[in-house]
Amino acid sequence: MVIGTLDNIIDDIILTARNSNVSRSENLSKRQVEFWIRNYRVLLLKQDADKGRPLNPDYLQTIPNIELEVVDRADENNNPMESGYYRLKSIRKLPVPIDLTFGSTLVITDMLGAEIQVIPKSRMWTVKNKRWTGKELYAYIEGGYIYIESPDMLEYISATGLFENPDEVTDFFGPVCYDRANTRFPIPSHLIPTIKQMIFSNDLKIQLAMPTDLTNDSQPIAPNSKDMQQ
Repeated sequence: MVIGTLDNIIDDIILTARNSNVSRSENLSKRQVEFWIRNYRVLLLKQDADKGRPLNPDYLQTIPNIELEVVDRADENNNPMESGYYRLKSIRKLPVPIDLTFGSTLVITDMLGAEIQVIPKSRMWTVKNKRWTGKELYAYIEGGYIYIESPDMLEYISATGLFENPDEVTDFFGPVCYDRANTRFPIPSHLIPTIKQMIFSNDLKIQLAMPTDLTNDSQPIAPNSKDMQQ
């Protein structure tokens, strides 16, 4: 059994709440608890980045074997591609990435492990025409797709990065990338208790202020005066 999976964390929060009698009549939704966990993961990640701390690799996920297709040999303004170059595009959209204050955290590599630098689309024309960088590979993200201009016909690439919803990695490439029931949730393990505490202190505290539903607890309902008379 893998410790620290998303399902483990959700079940532990719900079980702790119920066993501690924190919310005996509260029907905690697993989907709601998952939403809180994902949001606090992003919050803690951005707090670390704002404080200048190095990115912890435990946050990262990798999507291998992203298939590419040839789009065309000219851009949308009919600017011709440099002779011998291909404009390639990922067949599927990437999961939504998390951008930090210093920019994109996405790292793209070819199948030999060589890095393809990710830059804004507006810089593509400039960098590829510089004499000292003209033959290097660059990629940009547009509409959720990866675009690469390359002198070689690439068929597959890999992408490693921070993604808002880790489950979208599964949707992209199946459980080989991420299986929420058998893969550790992408967050440093020492922050899991912090997330639990944030949920109990903030979100559950708000819900616990709601009136208790005695009917759902199968408690006897006191008869009113009319019932007594009948």
